[in-house]
Amino acid sequence: MKFILNTAIDPHFCAIFDKNNNLIERVVWENRKKDAEMVWSALNKCDLDKINFIGGLSGPGGFSSLRAAAGILNSLCFANNLQVRQIRSDRLVSAFLRKTDFQGTFLLNSFGGSVFLLQKTGDLEIISVENAVEKFKNEKVFVGVLPKEKQAFFKQKVDLEIKDLEMVLLEELEKTEPQKSFLPDYQFSPV
Repeated sequence: MKFILNTAIDPHFCAIFDKNNNLIERVVWENRKKDAEMVWSALNKCDLDKINFIGGLSGPGGFSSLRAAAGILNSLCFANNLQVRQIRSDRLVSAFLRKTDFQGTFLLNSFGGSVFLLQKTGDLEIISVENAVEKFKNEKVFVGVLPKEKQAFFKQKVDLEIKDLEMVLLEELEKTEPQKSFLPDYQFSPV
């Protein structure tokens, strides 16, 4: 079985697939305080010993949520003697958008009143929501993975149904090299 986890972009989710990539279980939530509880509800429904593939989004994202993901994924690594796969959130959103008609700009969540904008270099630039709204006042932008309160600021937004995101994440994770442990991509270094 394959287990994947997203605690970096909204909505958070985890999913379990069989060896043929058929979805067995999917749990989605928006309350970040429920990361551990929701993941446990999914894992509690399967035989943990049968998990032989694990991976997740490394961030950027909320510190506590990424710590939860690291704890869960690294525990599964240790318990099942596995390696883990990970990708950054912008890679998932880019892969998702490639499957749609929209090929424009997207924004990722950052702390407080800020968002991330992907640069051509692959770096993520932090800009305020106000500056992003001004920058994209005449251009459509995908904000579907931002918290709803930040999405509301954007008038020129692309409305896409976010579906099959767990399958897109699995496909992207399968393209990566496994590593010994999950390493969160914190926006700011933890103290």
